[in-house]
Amino acid sequence: MRNLVILAGGKSSRMGSDKVLLKIDGETFIEHLYSKAAVYFGRIIISTDTREHALAIKSLPLFSDPLSSLPVPEFVEDVYPERGPMGGIVSVFEKSDAEKFAIISVDVPHADMRVLSFLYDNCGKSACYLRFEGHKRESLIAAYSRSAYPHLKASLDAGMYKLRIALPEEEVQVISAKSAGLGDVQAAFMNFNTPQDLKDL
Repeated sequence: MRNLVILAGGKSSRMGSDKVLLKIDGETFIEHLYSKAAVYFGRIIISTDTREHALAIKSLPLFSDPLSSLPVPEFVEDVYPERGPMGGIVSVFEKSDAEKFAIISVDVPHADMRVLSFLYDNCGKSACYLRFEGHKRESLIAAYSRSAYPHLKASLDAGMYKLRIALPEEEVQVISAKSAGLGDVQAAFMNFNTPQDLKDL
């Protein structure tokens, strides 16, 4: 069974409203992403900043429907608030028994789950990052194994929150979308940060 973590604890400061609850095709971002993810991932963990945020997500139609056939979501609240994605990832390692998981942010509603499952299946090191042609490796389109935890925790404790530099190079595997035969998937991983991005959507 594959594991996926959806990071849903951001402040959404540039958007001006909670990105988790923004809508695409009549569904909130989190519901849209979750429905797609359930086709490829049997266990889905939603990382949130607060208990109140988790409760708001749980009350959405997709998650409150007792007849839903989707896997029941797990929620992990940040142990390290205001520490960005790294705080969320470390919190998941500390509060769940997941040995490995793929990861995506809630503000990437079109995320290609086929790609994320590929990263999960092929992650042979502490972390496996996707790289698009001509771009830097993507630490939030990735998979992480539990062996990454000590490095991420040490970086967090030192006040350094950049995922790209938290792991030793020998512990990182980078997969080129093109070389892996995944096709031109870059557009599927566009994230939405501002009201203009949403308008364009």
